[in-house]
Amino acid sequence: MLLTTSYVILETYALLGRRLGPAAVRAFREDFVPLLEIVWVDPDLHERGLDLLLARSLRDLSLVDTVSFLVARAEGIREAFAFDGHFDEEGLAKPSNRPR
Repeated sequence: MLLTTSYVILETYALLGRRLGPAAVRAFREDFVPLLEIVWVDPDLHERGLDLLLARSLRDLSLVDTVSFLVARAEGIREAFAFDGHFDEEGLAKPSNRPR
């Protein structure tokens, strides 16, 4: 299962749009997003993520990251596909390359 949050999707759309244009956003939306389970961030999750962000007080940590951490904990997720070192620090190991 590939799980993400609506905040990660939003960030991805913004990045694709800036770097590659609307056609890339459309392709991602049509071809990849349907493969994902998306947790939609509601006001409560947003506020809890903001509380965690402020508690950690790290300049390069983002609200998207902290919301992702909370969702991972709630869903029992132990591996994250992320390039951000904060995910390693959070105990969310990168997926291994070993066959399953």
